[in-house]
Amino acid sequence: PEKLANLTYRAVQNRKRTLIPGLSNQLFATLGRYFPHLTETLMRKMIYDKLQGE
Repeated sequence: PEKLANLTYRAVQNRKRTLIPGLSNQLFATLGRYFPHLTETLMRKMIYDKLQGE
């Protein structure tokens, strides 16, 4: 929580509108911007596999 609070504080200080914490989250956000269909397919598979594991 403290790390996220620091990231949020820095984002506010730098007047950033968007904060995407975590490298994997940033990667998926970038992929989604350039390859939306591929990203949707990957996310569906990841979520489906996670639900099947429960």
